[in-house]
Amino acid sequence: MNYDFNNNARIENYHVNQNTQEITFTVTMPLPNSSVSSSSFGTQSDDKGRLAGGGNKPVSEKQLNLLAMLADQQRKNLEVICSSRYRKNSGQLLGREADELIKELRR
Repeated sequence: MNYDFNNNARIENYHVNQNTQEITFTVTMPLPNSSVSSSSFGTQSDDKGRLAGGGNKPVSEKQLNLLAMLADQQRKNLEVICSSRYRKNSGQLLGREADELIKELRR
């Protein structure tokens, strides 16, 4: 989606979170006497809680470490859980999938 504003700013990309009905987008606009620059609105730091652990971003190292620790504590095999539930290994999880699994293992 590219939408031109009157001041030549454009929405370059966007993501719709189906759970929260929120849109995260990147706007690009020329600065006076310079080349094009980018700004992000609705970034993870602004609404981390609403992105469900990273949304569609890859699983973080911190999430992987926590998952491994929680699975170990419960004497469960993390790779078996990931394979059966998501059909991928732990390193291929999305942030939201890791967040979901962390919450489940904490119960």
